[in-house]
Amino acid sequence: MKNLVKVIIPLCLIAVILFVSAFATYAAPANVTLRFSWWGTETRHKATLAAIDLYMKGNPNVKIEAEYGGFDGYQQKLLVQLAGMEAPDVIQIDQGWLQDIMAQGNLLEDLNKYKSALKIGNFDKKFLAQNCTVKGKLVGLPTGINSQTYVVNQNLLTKFNIDPNTKWNWENLLEIGTRIHKQDSSCYLLVYDSNNIDLLRTYLTNKTGKQWINDDYTLGFNKAQLVEAFTYYRKLLDSGTLEPIADSVIFENKIEQDSRWINGKIIMVSGWASTMGVFKRPEFDLTVMCPVFGKNAKNTGISVRSSQVFSVNSRSAHKKEAAQFMNWLFTDPEAIAALGMSRGVPPTEKAIQLLTEKNMVDKNTSTAVSLGVKNAGLPDNTFSTNNELLTIGKDVFLKVGFGKLTPDQAAGELINSLKAKLAELKAQKK
Repeated sequence: MKNLVKVIIPLCLIAVILFVSAFATYAAPANVTLRFSWWGTETRHKATLAAIDLYMKGNPNVKIEAEYGGFDGYQQKLLVQLAGMEAPDVIQIDQGWLQDIMAQGNLLEDLNKYKSALKIGNFDKKFLAQNCTVKGKLVGLPTGINSQTYVVNQNLLTKFNIDPNTKWNWENLLEIGTRIHKQDSSCYLLVYDSNNIDLLRTYLTNKTGKQWINDDYTLGFNKAQLVEAFTYYRKLLDSGTLEPIADSVIFENKIEQDSRWINGKIIMVSGWASTMGVFKRPEFDLTVMCPVFGKNAKNTGISVRSSQVFSVNSRSAHKKEAAQFMNWLFTDPEAIAALGMSRGVPPTEKAIQLLTEKNMVDKNTSTAVSLGVKNAGLPDNTFSTNNELLTIGKDVFLKVGFGKLTPDQAAGELINSLKAKLAELKAQKK
Protein backbone atom coordinates (compact mmCIF):
# COMPACT_ATOMS: atom_id res chain seq x y z
CA MET A 1 0.00 0.00 0.00
CA LYS A 2 2.82 2.38 0.91
CA ASN A 3 4.42 1.76 -2.46
CA LEU A 4 1.11 2.45 -4.19
CA VAL A 5 0.71 5.71 -2.32
CA LYS A 6 4.27 6.65 -3.29
CA VAL A 7 3.31 6.20 -6.94
CA ILE A 8 -0.15 7.83 -6.83
CA ILE A 9 0.87 11.01 -4.99
CA PRO A 10 3.55 12.07 -7.51
CA LEU A 11 1.19 11.30 -10.38
CA CYS A 12 -1.53 13.44 -8.80
CA LEU A 13 0.93 16.25 -8.26
CA ILE A 14 2.01 16.08 -11.89
CA ALA A 15 -1.62 16.14 -13.02
CA VAL A 16 -2.35 19.19 -10.86
CA ILE A 17 0.74 20.97 -12.14
CA LEU A 18 -0.21 20.25 -15.76
CA PHE A 19 -3.83 21.37 -15.14
CA VAL A 20 -2.75 24.62 -13.52
CA SER A 21 -0.10 25.20 -16.18
CA ALA A 22 -2.65 24.79 -18.96
CA PHE A 23 -4.87 27.48 -17.48
CA ALA A 24 -1.90 29.71 -16.79
CA THR A 25 -0.81 29.63 -20.44
CA TYR A 26 -4.32 29.82 -21.93
CA ALA A 27 -5.56 33.27 -22.83
CA ALA A 28 -8.81 34.26 -24.47
CA PRO A 29 -8.41 35.77 -27.93
CA ALA A 30 -7.03 39.27 -27.50
CA ASN A 31 -9.27 42.16 -28.43
CA VAL A 32 -8.22 43.54 -31.79
CA THR A 33 -9.25 46.71 -33.61
CA LEU A 34 -8.89 46.75 -37.40
CA ARG A 35 -9.35 49.87 -39.50
CA PHE A 36 -10.90 49.20 -42.90
CA SER A 37 -11.10 51.87 -45.62
CA TRP A 38 -12.91 51.97 -48.96
CA TRP A 39 -14.65 54.32 -51.37
CA GLY A 40 -17.89 53.81 -53.23
CA THR A 41 -21.56 54.58 -53.60
CA GLU A 42 -24.22 54.41 -50.88
CA THR A 43 -25.09 50.92 -52.10
CA ARG A 44 -21.51 49.74 -51.52
CA HIS A 45 -21.32 51.48 -48.15
CA LYS A 46 -24.53 49.85 -46.94
CA ALA A 47 -23.50 46.38 -48.12
CA THR A 48 -20.00 46.61 -46.62
CA LEU A 49 -21.25 47.90 -43.27
CA ALA A 50 -23.73 45.01 -43.13
CA ALA A 51 -20.88 42.54 -43.74
CA ILE A 52 -18.76 44.18 -41.04
CA ASP A 53 -21.58 43.84 -38.51
CA LEU A 54 -21.92 40.14 -39.33
CA TYR A 55 -18.18 39.61 -38.83
CA MET A 56 -18.09 41.39 -35.47
CA LYS A 57 -21.06 39.34 -34.22
CA GLY A 58 -19.23 36.14 -35.08
CA ASN A 59 -15.88 37.44 -33.80
CA PRO A 60 -16.65 39.48 -30.67
CA ASN A 61 -12.96 39.99 -29.96
CA VAL A 62 -12.52 41.93 -33.23
CA LYS A 63 -13.72 45.48 -33.76
CA ILE A 64 -13.78 46.82 -37.32
CA GLU A 65 -13.58 50.58 -37.68
CA ALA A 66 -15.05 51.60 -41.04
CA GLU A 67 -13.53 54.54 -42.92
CA TYR A 68 -15.41 55.24 -46.13
CA GLY A 69 -16.55 57.96 -48.51
CA GLY A 70 -16.49 58.98 -52.16
CA PHE A 71 -13.72 58.50 -54.69
CA ASP A 72 -12.62 62.16 -54.78
CA GLY A 73 -9.51 62.66 -52.66
CA TYR A 74 -9.31 59.01 -51.58
CA GLN A 75 -6.01 58.25 -53.31
CA GLN A 76 -4.23 61.36 -52.04
CA LYS A 77 -5.43 60.77 -48.49
CA LEU A 78 -4.26 57.15 -48.64
CA LEU A 79 -0.80 58.11 -49.90
CA VAL A 80 -0.43 60.60 -47.05
CA GLN A 81 -1.54 57.97 -44.54
CA LEU A 82 0.88 55.39 -45.90
CA ALA A 83 3.78 57.85 -45.86
CA GLY A 84 2.92 58.89 -42.30
CA MET A 85 2.51 55.27 -41.12
CA GLU A 86 -1.12 55.99 -40.26
CA ALA A 87 -2.88 53.94 -42.95
CA PRO A 88 -5.74 51.51 -42.12
CA ASP A 89 -5.07 47.80 -41.64
CA VAL A 90 -7.24 46.65 -44.54
CA ILE A 91 -7.37 48.97 -47.54
CA GLN A 92 -9.43 49.05 -50.70
CA ILE A 93 -7.07 50.13 -53.48
CA ASP A 94 -7.45 50.71 -57.20
CA GLN A 95 -5.42 48.13 -59.08
CA GLY A 96 -3.70 50.90 -61.01
CA TRP A 97 -2.20 52.36 -57.84
CA LEU A 98 -0.39 49.22 -56.71
CA GLN A 99 2.80 49.82 -58.69
CA ASP A 100 3.11 53.43 -57.51
CA ILE A 101 2.48 52.54 -53.88
CA MET A 102 5.03 49.73 -53.88
CA ALA A 103 7.55 52.00 -55.61
CA GLN A 104 7.57 54.05 -52.40
CA GLY A 105 8.68 51.00 -50.41
CA ASN A 106 7.12 47.74 -49.29
CA LEU A 107 4.03 49.49 -47.99
CA LEU A 108 1.65 46.61 -48.73
CA GLU A 109 2.01 43.14 -47.21
CA ASP A 110 2.87 40.14 -49.39
CA LEU A 111 -0.26 38.02 -48.98
CA ASN A 112 1.65 34.88 -50.00
CA LYS A 113 2.80 34.84 -46.37
CA TYR A 114 -0.76 34.18 -45.22
CA LYS A 115 -1.78 31.20 -47.33
CA SER A 116 -3.07 29.44 -44.22
CA ALA A 117 -5.39 32.35 -43.44
CA LEU A 118 -6.29 33.27 -47.04
CA LYS A 119 -7.70 30.72 -49.46
CA ILE A 120 -5.68 32.12 -52.36
CA GLY A 121 -6.27 28.96 -54.37
CA ASN A 122 -9.88 30.08 -54.95
CA PHE A 123 -8.63 32.85 -57.25
CA ASP A 124 -7.42 32.47 -60.82
CA LYS A 125 -3.61 32.29 -60.63
CA LYS A 126 -3.06 34.03 -63.97
CA PHE A 127 -5.39 36.87 -63.02
CA LEU A 128 -3.57 37.38 -59.71
CA ALA A 129 -0.21 37.38 -61.48
CA GLN A 130 -1.29 39.96 -64.05
CA ASN A 131 -3.36 42.23 -61.85
CA CYS A 132 -2.40 41.93 -58.19
CA THR A 133 1.30 41.06 -58.14
CA VAL A 134 4.19 43.53 -57.95
CA LYS A 135 7.77 42.26 -58.22
CA GLY A 136 6.69 38.76 -57.25
CA LYS A 137 4.68 39.92 -54.24
CA LEU A 138 0.95 39.34 -54.04
CA VAL A 139 -0.08 42.75 -52.66
CA GLY A 140 -3.84 42.48 -53.02
CA LEU A 141 -6.79 40.26 -53.81
CA PRO A 142 -9.45 41.31 -56.33
CA THR A 143 -12.81 42.40 -54.94
CA GLY A 144 -14.39 41.55 -58.27
CA ILE A 145 -13.80 41.30 -62.01
CA ASN A 146 -14.35 44.57 -63.83
CA SER A 147 -14.48 45.61 -67.45
CA GLN A 148 -14.86 48.78 -69.45
CA THR A 149 -18.34 49.00 -70.93
CA TYR A 150 -20.89 51.29 -72.51
CA VAL A 151 -23.95 51.79 -70.31
CA VAL A 152 -26.85 52.36 -72.71
CA ASN A 153 -30.28 53.97 -72.40
CA GLN A 154 -32.21 51.40 -74.41
CA ASN A 155 -35.22 53.71 -74.78
CA LEU A 156 -33.06 56.03 -76.87
CA LEU A 157 -31.73 53.18 -79.01
CA THR A 158 -35.31 52.57 -80.06
CA LYS A 159 -36.07 56.27 -80.51
CA PHE A 160 -33.11 56.79 -82.85
CA ASN A 161 -33.41 53.40 -84.58
CA ILE A 162 -30.02 52.09 -83.45
CA ASP A 163 -29.49 48.33 -83.67
CA PRO A 164 -28.88 47.03 -80.10
CA ASN A 165 -26.43 44.50 -81.58
CA THR A 166 -24.25 47.22 -83.12
CA LYS A 167 -20.54 46.53 -82.87
CA TRP A 168 -19.04 49.95 -82.40
CA ASN A 169 -16.02 50.94 -84.46
CA TRP A 170 -14.49 54.34 -85.10
CA GLU A 171 -16.39 54.80 -88.37
CA ASN A 172 -19.94 53.96 -87.30
CA LEU A 173 -19.54 55.72 -83.95
CA LEU A 174 -18.92 59.01 -85.78
CA GLU A 175 -21.52 58.30 -88.48
CA ILE A 176 -24.36 57.41 -86.08
CA GLY A 177 -23.40 60.11 -83.60
CA THR A 178 -23.48 62.76 -86.31
CA ARG A 179 -26.89 61.58 -87.52
CA ILE A 180 -28.40 61.67 -84.03
CA HIS A 181 -27.19 65.18 -83.24
CA LYS A 182 -28.49 66.47 -86.58
CA GLN A 183 -31.84 64.82 -85.87
CA ASP A 184 -32.01 66.31 -82.34
CA SER A 185 -29.39 68.91 -81.46
CA SER A 186 -30.04 68.42 -77.72
CA CYS A 187 -28.99 64.75 -77.86
CA TYR A 188 -25.54 63.15 -77.90
CA LEU A 189 -24.56 59.57 -78.62
CA LEU A 190 -21.81 59.28 -76.04
CA VAL A 191 -20.09 60.85 -73.04
CA TYR A 192 -16.75 59.99 -71.44
CA ASP A 193 -15.74 61.12 -67.97
CA SER A 194 -13.37 64.04 -68.54
CA ASN A 195 -11.09 62.63 -65.85
CA ASN A 196 -9.85 59.80 -68.05
CA ILE A 197 -8.23 59.44 -71.45
CA ASP A 198 -9.50 55.96 -72.30
CA LEU A 199 -10.73 57.16 -75.69
CA LEU A 200 -7.24 58.32 -76.66
CA ARG A 201 -5.46 55.26 -75.31
CA THR A 202 -7.90 52.84 -76.96
CA TYR A 203 -7.49 54.54 -80.33
CA LEU A 204 -3.69 54.35 -80.09
CA THR A 205 -3.66 50.73 -78.88
CA ASN A 206 -5.93 49.77 -81.80
CA LYS A 207 -3.41 51.29 -84.21
CA THR A 208 -0.21 50.02 -82.63
CA GLY A 209 -1.12 46.86 -80.74
CA LYS A 210 1.02 48.21 -77.89
CA GLN A 211 0.57 49.84 -74.51
CA TRP A 212 0.52 53.61 -74.81
CA ILE A 213 3.71 53.54 -72.67
CA ASN A 214 6.04 50.57 -73.06
CA ASP A 215 7.74 48.75 -70.19
CA ASP A 216 11.13 50.15 -71.29
CA TYR A 217 10.09 53.79 -70.63
CA THR A 218 9.42 54.51 -74.30
CA LEU A 219 6.23 55.68 -76.00
CA GLY A 220 4.08 53.06 -77.69
CA PHE A 221 3.08 55.41 -80.52
CA ASN A 222 4.58 58.02 -82.84
CA LYS A 223 3.56 61.62 -83.50
CA ALA A 224 1.61 60.85 -86.68
CA GLN A 225 -0.53 58.29 -84.85
CA LEU A 226 -1.12 60.73 -81.99
CA VAL A 227 -2.12 63.54 -84.36
CA GLU A 228 -4.57 61.14 -85.99
CA ALA A 229 -6.07 60.25 -82.60
CA PHE A 230 -6.49 63.89 -81.57
CA THR A 231 -7.97 64.75 -84.98
CA TYR A 232 -10.56 61.99 -84.59
CA TYR A 233 -11.37 63.24 -81.07
CA ARG A 234 -12.06 66.72 -82.50
CA LYS A 235 -14.39 65.19 -85.09
CA LEU A 236 -16.38 63.49 -82.35
CA LEU A 237 -16.80 66.80 -80.54
CA ASP A 238 -17.43 68.96 -83.61
CA SER A 239 -20.08 66.56 -84.95
CA GLY A 240 -21.99 66.42 -81.66
CA THR A 241 -21.24 62.73 -81.24
CA LEU A 242 -19.63 63.47 -77.88
CA GLU A 243 -21.11 65.78 -75.28
CA PRO A 244 -19.12 69.06 -75.17
CA ILE A 245 -16.15 68.85 -72.83
CA ALA A 246 -17.18 72.11 -71.13
CA ASP A 247 -20.34 70.34 -69.96
CA SER A 248 -18.98 66.90 -69.10
CA VAL A 249 -16.06 68.33 -67.09
CA ILE A 250 -18.55 69.69 -64.56
CA PHE A 251 -19.41 66.10 -63.65
CA GLU A 252 -15.87 64.74 -63.36
CA ASN A 253 -15.88 61.46 -61.37
CA LYS A 254 -19.69 61.68 -61.08
CA ILE A 255 -20.84 61.38 -64.68
CA GLU A 256 -24.04 59.64 -63.57
CA GLN A 257 -25.14 63.06 -62.29
CA ASP A 258 -24.82 64.66 -65.72
CA SER A 259 -28.12 66.47 -66.29
CA ARG A 260 -28.26 65.34 -69.91
CA TRP A 261 -27.97 61.69 -68.89
CA ILE A 262 -30.65 62.16 -66.23
CA ASN A 263 -32.95 63.90 -68.71
CA GLY A 264 -32.54 61.25 -71.41
CA LYS A 265 -30.38 63.30 -73.78
CA ILE A 266 -27.34 61.00 -73.78
CA ILE A 267 -27.60 57.51 -75.26
CA MET A 268 -24.41 55.90 -73.94
CA VAL A 269 -21.97 56.50 -71.09
CA SER A 270 -18.48 55.05 -71.06
CA GLY A 271 -18.04 53.40 -67.67
CA TRP A 272 -17.12 50.26 -65.78
CA ALA A 273 -19.21 47.19 -65.13
CA SER A 274 -18.80 47.57 -61.36
CA THR A 275 -20.46 51.00 -61.39
CA MET A 276 -23.52 50.00 -63.45
CA GLY A 277 -25.78 50.61 -60.48
CA VAL A 278 -25.17 54.35 -60.25
CA PHE A 279 -26.61 54.91 -63.74
CA LYS A 280 -29.95 53.29 -63.02
CA ARG A 281 -33.10 55.40 -63.03
CA PRO A 282 -36.70 54.20 -62.68
CA GLU A 283 -37.66 55.52 -66.10
CA PHE A 284 -34.65 53.98 -67.91
CA ASP A 285 -34.40 50.58 -69.53
CA LEU A 286 -30.64 50.07 -69.37
CA THR A 287 -28.48 47.66 -71.28
CA VAL A 288 -24.74 47.37 -72.01
CA MET A 289 -22.68 47.27 -75.17
CA CYS A 290 -19.04 46.51 -75.90
CA PRO A 291 -16.90 49.69 -76.14
CA VAL A 292 -15.59 50.92 -79.46
CA PHE A 293 -12.55 49.46 -81.18
CA GLY A 294 -11.36 49.55 -84.78
CA LYS A 295 -12.42 47.06 -87.47
CA ASN A 296 -8.83 45.96 -88.02
CA ALA A 297 -7.52 46.73 -84.55
CA LYS A 298 -4.18 45.17 -83.67
CA ASN A 299 -5.45 45.09 -80.09
CA THR A 300 -8.91 46.03 -78.76
CA GLY A 301 -7.54 48.16 -75.95
CA ILE A 302 -10.45 47.12 -73.73
CA SER A 303 -9.36 46.87 -70.12
CA VAL A 304 -10.45 43.93 -67.97
CA ARG A 305 -9.15 44.15 -64.44
CA SER A 306 -9.92 43.95 -60.75
CA SER A 307 -12.84 46.10 -59.65
CA GLN A 308 -10.52 47.08 -56.85
CA VAL A 309 -8.27 45.07 -54.56
CA PHE A 310 -8.21 44.55 -50.82
CA SER A 311 -4.70 44.92 -49.42
CA VAL A 312 -3.10 44.69 -45.99
CA ASN A 313 -0.96 47.52 -44.66
CA SER A 314 2.55 46.11 -44.15
CA ARG A 315 2.88 48.25 -41.02
CA SER A 316 -0.30 46.91 -39.45
CA ALA A 317 0.10 45.50 -35.97
CA HIS A 318 -2.55 42.89 -36.78
CA LYS A 319 -1.66 41.54 -40.21
CA LYS A 320 -2.82 37.97 -39.50
CA GLU A 321 -6.17 39.16 -38.18
CA ALA A 322 -6.52 41.46 -41.20
CA ALA A 323 -5.90 38.48 -43.51
CA GLN A 324 -8.48 36.41 -41.64
CA PHE A 325 -11.06 39.18 -42.01
CA MET A 326 -10.35 39.44 -45.74
CA ASN A 327 -10.65 35.69 -46.12
CA TRP A 328 -14.07 35.81 -44.44
CA LEU A 329 -15.23 38.54 -46.85
CA PHE A 330 -14.26 36.36 -49.81
CA THR A 331 -15.40 32.92 -48.61
CA ASP A 332 -18.19 33.13 -46.03
CA PRO A 333 -21.68 32.64 -47.57
CA GLU A 334 -23.18 35.33 -45.36
CA ALA A 335 -20.46 37.79 -46.31
CA ILE A 336 -20.81 37.01 -50.02
CA ALA A 337 -24.57 37.54 -49.83
CA ALA A 338 -24.20 40.77 -47.84
CA LEU A 339 -21.70 42.27 -50.29
CA GLY A 340 -23.66 41.05 -53.31
CA MET A 341 -22.73 42.90 -56.50
CA SER A 342 -21.59 46.04 -54.69
CA ARG A 343 -18.11 45.62 -56.18
CA GLY A 344 -19.07 44.04 -59.46
CA VAL A 345 -18.96 40.41 -60.47
CA PRO A 346 -17.37 38.40 -57.61
CA PRO A 347 -13.84 37.06 -58.22
CA THR A 348 -14.46 33.41 -57.33
CA GLU A 349 -16.69 30.71 -58.84
CA LYS A 350 -18.12 29.90 -55.42
CA ALA A 351 -19.30 33.47 -54.91
CA ILE A 352 -20.80 33.73 -58.40
CA GLN A 353 -22.66 30.43 -57.93
CA LEU A 354 -24.02 31.49 -54.54
CA LEU A 355 -25.27 34.86 -55.80
CA THR A 356 -26.76 33.25 -58.89
CA GLU A 357 -28.70 30.81 -56.72
CA LYS A 358 -30.02 33.76 -54.72
CA ASN A 359 -30.95 35.69 -57.89
CA MET A 360 -28.57 38.46 -56.83
CA VAL A 361 -26.47 38.65 -59.99
CA ASP A 362 -27.20 41.80 -61.99
CA LYS A 363 -27.64 40.70 -65.58
CA ASN A 364 -26.19 43.85 -67.15
CA THR A 365 -23.12 43.77 -64.93
CA SER A 366 -22.36 40.13 -65.69
CA THR A 367 -23.01 40.74 -69.41
CA ALA A 368 -20.62 43.69 -69.40
CA VAL A 369 -17.89 41.58 -67.82
CA SER A 370 -18.53 38.71 -70.25
CA LEU A 371 -18.26 41.08 -73.23
CA GLY A 372 -15.08 42.54 -71.76
CA VAL A 373 -13.45 39.17 -71.16
CA LYS A 374 -14.38 38.06 -74.69
CA ASN A 375 -12.85 41.20 -76.24
CA ALA A 376 -10.13 41.93 -73.67
CA GLY A 377 -7.07 43.87 -74.71
CA LEU A 378 -3.60 43.91 -73.20
CA PRO A 379 -3.48 43.73 -69.39
CA ASP A 380 -2.50 47.10 -67.95
CA ASN A 381 1.20 47.52 -67.36
CA THR A 382 2.88 49.78 -64.80
CA PHE A 383 2.86 52.87 -66.99
CA SER A 384 -0.65 52.36 -68.30
CA THR A 385 -1.98 53.26 -64.88
CA ASN A 386 0.73 55.61 -63.59
CA ASN A 387 -1.13 58.58 -62.13
CA GLU A 388 1.48 61.18 -63.11
CA LEU A 389 1.51 60.05 -66.73
CA LEU A 390 -2.29 59.90 -66.88
CA THR A 391 -2.53 63.42 -65.48
CA ILE A 392 -0.20 64.69 -68.20
CA GLY A 393 -2.34 62.95 -70.82
CA LYS A 394 -5.55 64.29 -69.32
CA ASP A 395 -4.31 67.90 -69.29
CA VAL A 396 -3.41 67.83 -72.99
CA PHE A 397 -6.59 65.93 -73.85
CA LEU A 398 -8.64 68.69 -72.19
CA LYS A 399 -6.77 71.38 -74.09
CA VAL A 400 -7.74 69.72 -77.35
CA GLY A 401 -11.31 69.39 -76.11
CA PHE A 402 -11.52 73.08 -75.26
CA GLY A 403 -9.89 74.05 -78.56
CA LYS A 404 -6.79 75.54 -76.94
CA LEU A 405 -4.45 73.28 -78.93
CA THR A 406 -4.63 71.90 -82.46
CA PRO A 407 -4.10 68.15 -82.85
CA ASP A 408 -0.56 68.78 -84.11
CA GLN A 409 0.28 71.14 -81.24
CA ALA A 410 -1.22 68.75 -78.72
CA ALA A 411 0.77 65.81 -80.09
CA GLY A 412 4.03 67.73 -79.75
CA GLU A 413 3.26 68.90 -76.23
CA LEU A 414 2.12 65.48 -75.03
CA ILE A 415 5.13 63.65 -76.46
CA ASN A 416 7.59 66.13 -74.93
CA SER A 417 5.87 66.08 -71.54
CA LEU A 418 5.63 62.30 -71.42
CA LYS A 419 9.27 61.84 -72.43
CA ALA A 420 10.41 64.25 -69.73
CA LYS A 421 8.38 62.48 -67.04
CA LEU A 422 9.53 59.03 -68.22
CA ALA A 423 13.15 60.14 -68.05
CA GLU A 424 12.54 61.33 -64.51
CA LEU A 425 10.86 58.05 -63.53
CA LYS A 426 13.69 56.05 -65.10
CA ALA A 427 16.31 58.07 -63.20
CA GLN A 428 14.48 57.37 -59.94
CA LYS A 429 14.88 53.63 -60.53
CA LYS A 430 18.67 53.82 -60.71
